Amino acid sequence: GHPLRRHQLELGRTRFGWAERRKRSADERARSTRLRHGVGCAVSIWGDFGGPEATVSVVVGRDGSVTVRDGVQDIGGGIGTVMAQIVAEVLQRPLADIRVEIGDSQFGPGVGSGGSKTTSSIAPAVRKAAEQVKQRLAEYAAPKLEASNPEKLRWSSEGASFGRQSLAWADMCKLIEGDSMLSSAPRPRTYGSHPKAFPGMGAPQIAGVQFAEVEVDTWTGQVRCSEVLAVHDCGRVMNELTLRSQVNGGIVLGVGYALMEQRIMDASLGVMLNPNFEHYKACGIADVPRIDVLFTEVASGNNNTGAYGIGEPATIPTAAAIANAVGDALGVHVRSLPITPAKILMAIEAQQKQGGAK
Repeated sequence: GHPLRRHQLELGRTRFGWAERRKRSADERARSTRLRHGVGCAVSIWGDFGGPEATVSVVVGRDGSVTVRDGVQDIGGGIGTVMAQIVAEVLQRPLADIRVEIGDSQFGPGVGSGGSKTTSSIAPAVRKAAEQVKQRLAEYAAPKLEASNPEKLRWSSEGASFGRQSLAWADMCKLIEGDSMLSSAPRPRTYGSHPKAFPGMGAPQIAGVQFAEVEVDTWTGQVRCSEVLAVHDCGRVMNELTLRSQVNGGIVLGVGYALMEQRIMDASLGVMLNPNFEHYKACGIADVPRIDVLFTEVASGNNNTGAYGIGEPATIPTAAAIANAVGDALGVHVRSLPITPAKILMAIEAQQKQGGAK
């Protein structure tokens, strides 16, 4: 198996207390207790879908202001924050001083509002545009600092320096001709693909491992997912808070998919018959398990920021882990989703009949 996946499984097994919980599940099954606990594990695999559609602009004003622009929409991943972080890092400016303008087509093409590709498509373009601006500023500053080569300037939060001479950021920006200087850059194509790593997609593996615990009432069939541990990789972590939030959201989506969201379809018309959210249950706060998230960073070098997506990989293994946990609790698996109380009672009844037949 993949060495990273093995590491994630070992890390998760230890953190989750897998062996101890499995022993408890077996003991409750042996004693035929009414309330049973079960644990399950599942792994996922995904690809890097970052593409070259985006063109990002970075604008530096003579007044020292810095703006980053793109038409991308923020669909919940915090892309505006990530854009500001990258520009602040390249130009070594305070994060709070970076102005972000997104969500309007006049700011340049972004990417479609879809999962697993926003950060990996936008972030490299942001860095390229910021590096271009930095290079142009260095060309302005080099003569003032008596540097023959702009690339030899040293950058800091104060500005730029060469030897014993320095030029503050505000003074460097005053060298700009006109009110501002703009640099636009497309997202570079991914540096080298790895078709063997992810067959048919020409992209590296992005994946994770999730462990789930469930509590099942064998009299009523009620089941609740009480805990999920998620161990994921998605390249370089751009912003841990927004990344962790995406994983939390993916798990909540997976819990609903596993236990309660059921579409009732008209087979002949292809029309969904559920009239409202009373008859199509989505997760509420009481349905959300305790969630613990661990990241295993990977420095792949596939783009100039190391960013991959996480939107879809975070939800892929959740339902399978929960289904395996239900099987561990009952000693028999429910093979269709959602795993409703009725299906659990039917599985228990079939198991009892089989045991009686033997």
